[in-house]
Amino acid sequence: MPVMDGFTATRIIRDELQLTLPILAMTAGVTEFEQQQCIASGMNDLIAKPIEVEQMLATINRYLPGGMGLVNYVPGATPALAQIGEVVIPLPTEGSKPTLAQKDITLPVTEQKHLSKDIFNVEPLYTVMAGDTANIEKIIRLIRNFVETTEQKIEEVREAKLQGQYQHMASLLHSLRGSVGMLGAKHFVEASRDLELILASSDFEEIDILFKKVEQELAATMAMAKAWLADHPSSF
Repeated sequence: MPVMDGFTATRIIRDELQLTLPILAMTAGVTEFEQQQCIASGMNDLIAKPIEVEQMLATINRYLPGGMGLVNYVPGATPALAQIGEVVIPLPTEGSKPTLAQKDITLPVTEQKHLSKDIFNVEPLYTVMAGDTANIEKIIRLIRNFVETTEQKIEEVREAKLQGQYQHMASLLHSLRGSVGMLGAKHFVEASRDLELILASSDFEEIDILFKKVEQELAATMAMAKAWLADHPSSF
C-alpha cells in the first residue's frame, strides 16, 4: 500500500487498537514464507490471487460470526450460487451456458479455443463484481489501465535487474504479480513467484531464464487483454 504495508497495518490493529476482528490477506502467488509473515503479523488467513470464487467465499465464511449466514456457496447447483447478504451471484459451472451478461464479458469462442484461461480470465472478477452494467465498465477500465501501465512497470523491473538491485526487483515483481493476478493470469503469477523466490540466491543464470519466462507470460496476458478490450469497447 502507498503509506504502509498490510503487515504494519495489521500490527497496528492488533497491538495499538487492540481489535480482534478477522483480518484476511489478499495476495498473489502465496509462498510458505508469505503465509508465515501474514500469520506472524496477526492476520487470520489468506486469499490467493488469481481469485477462485468458491475458495474465497469459503475462507470468508470461516471467519463470520456463527449463524450470520452472509456467505453461502452451494456446490453442484446449476448454476452454483454465492449469496452475500441479499445479493445472489451465479457462479460459472463446468458445461453450463453463460447468461447474457456473462456473454458480454467473455472472449469470443474462436479465441477461447486458442487462448488459455490461465493466461487471462476475467470471469472470476466478473462474478465477484456481481455482473451489472456499471461493474462491467469498471472491469473495462481496470483492464485498460493494465494495458496502459504495465509496460512501464516491467521496464522498471528490467532496470532493477540490470542494476543488480534484486531486492527492489523482487518488490516490484510482487506488486506487479498482485495486479496482473486480478486478471486470472495464473501462468504469469507462477512464473513471477518462482523468480521472486530465486532472486535471493544471486544465481544469475537462473534469474535470466526465469525472467525471460516472466516476460513471455506477461506478453501473452497483454495480448489477450488487448484482444478482449477490442471486443468490449467502453460506453464512456
